[in-house]
Amino acid sequence: MGHIGSTNGTTDSHSASDVDTSQERTEALRWRSVFENSAIGVAVADLHGRVLATNANYQKMLGYTESEFQGISFLDITHEDYRETNRTLVKELLEGKRDQFQIEKQYRRKDGSLVWVRNNVSLVREDESAPQFMLALSEDITERKQTQEALQQSEERARLILDSAAEGIFGCDSHGTCLFCNTAAAQLLGYDAAEQLIGQNMHALEHHTRKDGTPFPIDDCPIYLGFLENRGVHVDDDIFWRKDGSSFPVEYWSHPLIREGKTVGAVVTFLDITERRAAEEAVRLSEQRTHTLL
Repeated sequence: MGHIGSTNGTTDSHSASDVDTSQERTEALRWRSVFENSAIGVAVADLHGRVLATNANYQKMLGYTESEFQGISFLDITHEDYRETNRTLVKELLEGKRDQFQIEKQYRRKDGSLVWVRNNVSLVREDESAPQFMLALSEDITERKQTQEALQQSEERARLILDSAAEGIFGCDSHGTCLFCNTAAAQLLGYDAAEQLIGQNMHALEHHTRKDGTPFPIDDCPIYLGFLENRGVHVDDDIFWRKDGSSFPVEYWSHPLIREGKTVGAVVTFLDITERRAAEEAVRLSEQRTHTLL
């Protein structure tokens, strides 16, 4: 019986060992499959940042073959502007100050061109002991960055155009809330910067009172009525109010902002016509004197 028991024990031990080996092999195959078939670039590096292994997407993204990557450090191919930040993040990672980090930076490809990537870097440990290597998941975000840059340039051009105009210009939504404003509008209304008008109700700010001193309800405002009726408005005999409580004569135009067939706001352009009124008054007085003399 003892002999049988001994034999069974050995068999059970071998079976457990075979199961462990099989599980390890399965896990390794699963990891290899994820590594090779990932939709984004994957790279493994030692704790000094030297590349040990890369998948096909990582190689394609940067233009190197797997063998050419051997011995190259992440920092070697990182654009100079991002190296110090990247170095600091890796240092904090190795010191245990963070579990992982993300960084958007530029890599220099083998052909010298630049590619924007978003890196998610973490440490890999085989057990609870010290880390074995670093794992970097890299996504090519060049197209997104180019789109953002184009949008930023477009906004900068629009701002330059707005700020170069002598007329006051502001845009508001259906409630009269200021969405954008140029420098001339802010100065004409007595403000130091256009940003002070953003988010303010423009009717309550500069069109709240009539010339005779009576309140000017927004429901009677030509700009608001033009918005409701989806039409442009031109008024050449009105006043706007400054921040300090003084008023000045204006001529203004309002045009509806239409998106997908629906009016969502208005763009208002206005002029301070104080000098024009003074010139008109001077002409009127001159003509009156001439008439009197005649």
